Amino acid sequence: MKRKIIKNDNNNKSIIKENKKGGILAIFGSRSLYNMKVKNILRKEIERFSPDVLLIPGEINGVCKLGRELGRELGRELGVTSKLFFPDKKKAGGQYHHRSLSILHEADFVLLIYDGKSKGTKHEYELVKQLKKKSKIIECKDFEFDNIFNEIPVDLL
Repeated sequence: MKRKIIKNDNNNKSIIKENKKGGILAIFGSRSLYNMKVKNILRKEIERFSPDVLLIPGEINGVCKLGRELGRELGRELGVTSKLFFPDKKKAGGQYHHRSLSILHEADFVLLIYDGKSKGTKHEYELVKQLKKKSKIIECKDFEFDNIFNEIPVDLL
């Protein structure tokens, strides 16, 4: 996707205009979901969205770790850029909340992969609804070899 950066002289901020294809995809998910099945689901969703940029929390395991691994792989294969976000240690108790908000403010679309138990992923989903971001949540409960996957598309306008 081609991006144009336009300078706005009134307040000296950069405005990014985008073509329809591509965009910025944020990935969130439960720490308990770290295996090849989840990686394959995540790869399929990233390829379906075909983003220019992936936004991923930089310090946690599970889905986010898989996102970082796929970001490196797809960066080489498809030219996808990954941007990692780390919590600001100065924010003390709210550092993860502020990190998630930073990611969500930049994202065009949000993908959440949820184990049905994670409080952090649930909180991030609540932020997505609050900010009215377009999103998709994939719920993976009781994750074993014969799991049932429930895909819950959420379009927030």
